[in-house]
Amino acid sequence: MQNLLFCDLETYSDIPINCGTHRYAENAEILLFAYAYNHGSVKVWDVTEDKTMPTDLKSYFDAPEILTVWHNGGMFDTVILKHVLNIDLPLS
Repeated sequence: MQNLLFCDLETYSDIPINCGTHRYAENAEILLFAYAYNHGSVKVWDVTEDKTMPTDLKSYFDAPEILTVWHNGGMFDTVILKHVLNIDLPLS
């Protein structure tokens, strides 16, 4: 069985999204980070309340055998992760 991490971000930026993803991401903040591992319960990291990434979420990103799946806006969210959290996830 493949290990799957499902993710979705809610973000804010002073730069309008219609200026393009990369420009928006330069000034973006992650507000909420929803995630679920395999078919477990959905968890939400409220980044506005605590800037420290939850230990379980960090361990998922550190594990090469876990495939990250973006429910909606994967190309957008991976750019945000790179700019805001310095997490580089390849799209495949």
